[in-house]
Amino acid sequence: MDISGAEIRAISYLSHDEFMMHNYDLGLDPYIEFSKLDDPSLTPDQHRARRADFKKILLSTIYGMGIDMLASDIEKTVPEAIALRDKLFERLVQVKQIIDQKGEYCEEHHGRCESILGDVLMMGYEPDRWRRLGY
Repeated sequence: MDISGAEIRAISYLSHDEFMMHNYDLGLDPYIEFSKLDDPSLTPDQHRARRADFKKILLSTIYGMGIDMLASDIEKTVPEAIALRDKLFERLVQVKQIIDQKGEYCEEHHGRCESILGDVLMMGYEPDRWRRLGY
Protein backbone atom coordinates (compact mmCIF):
# COMPACT_ATOMS: atom_id res chain seq x y z
CA MET A 1 0.00 0.00 0.00
CA ASP A 2 1.38 3.38 -0.96
CA ILE A 3 0.30 6.25 1.27
CA SER A 4 2.03 8.96 -0.78
CA GLY A 5 4.96 9.53 1.52
CA ALA A 6 2.77 10.13 4.57
CA GLU A 7 5.67 10.15 7.03
CA ILE A 8 7.53 12.81 5.02
CA ARG A 9 4.38 14.86 4.51
CA ALA A 10 3.60 14.60 8.23
CA ILE A 11 7.03 15.77 9.35
CA SER A 12 6.95 18.54 6.72
CA TYR A 13 3.59 19.86 7.90
CA LEU A 14 4.39 19.45 11.62
CA SER A 15 7.65 21.34 11.21
CA HIS A 16 6.16 23.96 8.85
CA ASP A 17 9.21 23.43 6.64
CA GLU A 18 9.15 26.21 4.06
CA PHE A 19 10.85 24.31 1.24
CA MET A 20 8.70 21.20 1.57
CA MET A 21 5.45 23.14 2.05
CA HIS A 22 6.17 25.34 -0.97
CA ASN A 23 6.72 22.32 -3.20
CA TYR A 24 3.67 20.45 -1.88
CA ASP A 25 1.53 23.57 -2.39
CA LEU A 26 2.65 23.76 -6.02
CA GLY A 27 2.22 20.02 -6.58
CA LEU A 28 5.95 19.56 -7.17
CA ASP A 29 8.15 16.69 -6.07
CA PRO A 30 10.44 18.15 -3.38
CA TYR A 31 13.24 15.67 -4.08
CA ILE A 32 13.40 16.58 -7.76
CA GLU A 33 13.18 20.28 -6.92
CA PHE A 34 16.04 19.89 -4.46
CA SER A 35 18.11 18.14 -7.11
CA LYS A 36 17.45 21.06 -9.48
CA LEU A 37 18.67 23.52 -6.85
CA ASP A 38 21.68 21.39 -5.99
CA ASP A 39 22.84 20.94 -9.59
CA PRO A 40 20.89 22.95 -12.19
CA SER A 41 23.10 21.64 -15.01
CA LEU A 42 21.53 18.17 -14.94
CA THR A 43 18.89 16.93 -17.35
CA PRO A 44 15.33 16.15 -16.19
CA ASP A 45 16.14 12.42 -16.38
CA GLN A 46 19.20 12.92 -14.17
CA HIS A 47 17.11 14.84 -11.63
CA ARG A 48 14.58 12.02 -11.56
CA ALA A 49 17.42 9.53 -11.04
CA ARG A 50 18.77 11.53 -8.09
CA ARG A 51 15.31 11.68 -6.51
CA ALA A 52 15.74 8.24 -4.92
CA ASP A 53 18.99 9.29 -3.23
CA PHE A 54 17.46 12.36 -1.60
CA LYS A 55 14.40 10.42 -0.50
CA LYS A 56 16.60 7.70 1.02
CA ILE A 57 18.69 10.31 2.82
CA LEU A 58 15.65 11.88 4.43
CA LEU A 59 13.95 8.60 5.34
CA SER A 60 17.16 7.02 6.63
CA THR A 61 17.73 10.00 8.90
CA ILE A 62 14.20 9.85 10.29
CA TYR A 63 14.45 6.11 10.92
CA GLY A 64 17.96 6.05 12.34
CA MET A 65 20.10 4.50 9.62
CA GLY A 66 23.81 5.09 10.12
CA ILE A 67 25.86 6.94 7.55
CA ASP A 68 27.87 3.86 6.52
CA MET A 69 24.74 1.93 5.57
CA LEU A 70 23.23 4.98 3.88
CA ALA A 71 26.37 5.51 1.78
CA SER A 72 26.27 1.89 0.67
CA ASP A 73 22.54 2.09 -0.07
CA ILE A 74 22.89 5.15 -2.32
CA GLU A 75 26.17 3.86 -3.79
CA LYS A 76 28.27 6.79 -2.58
CA THR A 77 31.34 7.05 -0.43
CA VAL A 78 30.77 8.05 3.18
CA PRO A 79 32.11 11.59 2.56
CA GLU A 80 29.84 11.93 -0.50
CA ALA A 81 26.81 10.73 1.48
CA ILE A 82 27.62 13.15 4.30
CA ALA A 83 27.94 16.02 1.82
CA LEU A 84 24.58 15.21 0.19
CA ARG A 85 22.89 14.81 3.57
CA ASP A 86 24.31 18.11 4.80
CA LYS A 87 23.19 19.93 1.63
CA LEU A 88 19.69 18.53 1.99
CA PHE A 89 19.39 19.60 5.61
CA GLU A 90 20.74 23.07 4.87
CA ARG A 91 17.51 23.44 2.89
CA LEU A 92 15.22 21.45 5.23
CA VAL A 93 16.03 23.37 8.40
CA GLN A 94 12.68 22.89 10.13
CA VAL A 95 12.55 19.18 9.31
CA LYS A 96 16.06 18.78 10.74
CA GLN A 97 14.95 20.52 13.95
CA ILE A 98 12.10 18.03 14.43
CA ILE A 99 14.42 15.07 13.83
CA ASP A 100 16.90 16.47 16.37
CA GLN A 101 14.13 17.03 18.92
CA LYS A 102 12.98 13.43 18.54
CA GLY A 103 16.56 12.25 19.12
CA GLU A 104 16.85 14.35 22.26
CA TYR A 105 13.55 12.97 23.56
CA CYS A 106 14.77 9.40 23.14
CA GLU A 107 17.98 10.11 25.00
CA GLU A 108 16.28 12.05 27.80
CA HIS A 109 13.59 9.37 28.26
CA HIS A 110 15.91 6.36 28.49
CA GLY A 111 15.24 4.78 25.12
CA ARG A 112 11.62 5.76 24.63
CA CYS A 113 11.08 7.11 21.16
CA GLU A 114 8.36 9.61 20.38
CA SER A 115 7.12 9.04 16.85
CA ILE A 116 6.30 11.88 14.47
CA LEU A 117 2.62 11.35 15.34
CA GLY A 118 3.26 11.40 19.10
CA ASP A 119 3.22 7.67 19.91
CA VAL A 120 5.84 6.62 22.46
CA LEU A 121 7.69 3.40 21.73
CA MET A 122 10.47 1.65 23.65
CA MET A 123 13.63 1.25 21.60
CA GLY A 124 15.43 -2.08 21.90
CA TYR A 125 18.87 -0.57 21.40
CA GLU A 126 21.78 0.15 23.70
CA PRO A 127 21.91 3.63 25.30
CA ASP A 128 24.74 4.78 23.04
CA ARG A 129 22.34 4.48 20.05
CA TRP A 130 19.35 6.27 21.60
CA ARG A 131 20.15 9.71 20.26
CA ARG A 132 21.49 8.70 16.89
CA LEU A 133 19.04 9.25 14.08
CA GLY A 134 21.42 8.62 11.21
CA TYR A 135 24.19 10.90 12.41
